[in-house]
Amino acid sequence: MRINQHEVLCESRDLITIRTHGDVMEHEVPLFCRWLAASCEGNDEVLYLVDVTHLGDLPSCARHRLAEGLKPLPNSGVAVIGASFVVRLLLQSMIRAIDLFKGRPAPLAFFSVEALARTWLAERRQALARDPHGAHKTPEPGP
Repeated sequence: MRINQHEVLCESRDLITIRTHGDVMEHEVPLFCRWLAASCEGNDEVLYLVDVTHLGDLPSCARHRLAEGLKPLPNSGVAVIGASFVVRLLLQSMIRAIDLFKGRPAPLAFFSVEALARTWLAERRQALARDPHGAHKTPEPGP
């Protein structure tokens, strides 16, 4: 599905891919959140692959609305591709704020290429299958 120039895809029951292209504006955030909520419905464990290689601006108002919209959604791990230093800091602070609200950390890892991110997500999926409750400890990303 496309939300303006951004792409969102439910690859499988437990994996959602988001690819940003350009600015993420405040008016787009409710569309993202509604789509994510519908895609996650009935699933307690969802992994996210987020490609921000082509992200433009992510204004403060959009970040705040996004954090609010993501709070009720399941999050078993987020693999981010192509984040600049500034985007990395913004995403870390947003995800950690959501973690405080939920009372359980969501593993977050940053990668330069998609293949490494997908390997990490596969490891997260295996960890969740072995121990759904203990798997929310933040693992170190692979090499």
